[in-house]
Amino acid sequence: MPRQSKEFQQLLRHKQLDKENQTNLKQLAQKVKQGEFGESISQVVIEPQGAEKMSEVLEEFIEPYMGEANNLEAHRRLLELAVTAWNTSLLPQLQQRETIENLLKPEVFGGDIEMQQEIKKLVYEMIERKQKYFPKIKRFIADFNLKKAGKSFHLSVASTLLDTQLKER
Repeated sequence: MPRQSKEFQQLLRHKQLDKENQTNLKQLAQKVKQGEFGESISQVVIEPQGAEKMSEVLEEFIEPYMGEANNLEAHRRLLELAVTAWNTSLLPQLQQRETIENLLKPEVFGGDIEMQQEIKKLVYEMIERKQKYFPKIKRFIADFNLKKAGKSFHLSVASTLLDTQLKER
């Protein structure tokens, strides 16, 4: 049997990655439908045509922090913090501090006050980054899916299609 060219092998690999990506997107859509956003699923989308890809936006958002995320689990934890910061930044300013205090209570960190303060500092830094570099993107991130893809990672994101208008309580 003749050897396949590198180009042909790359084409086959690309097709395989596309197929895996479609599977990942379907799994993420199913997860969102079954989750807390299930009843408002009409507002949550994954990779809508004509809109910026939130997976690309989120990767750009976390880029300065990627030095510490050298494996799948570390990357996932970083994304969880980034999504928390991103979504919190969409709240009215008065609710941001309250939300962070509720999400990052000392008991979440096993009473490790120093760790809690470091994470809070990072979340506030990310909120500032969001407001400075991505002020016009006001889409709420409902969920994400991160998978290992060869030597890198593949991120899929479910978000609201339209700018989110959150009101003060």
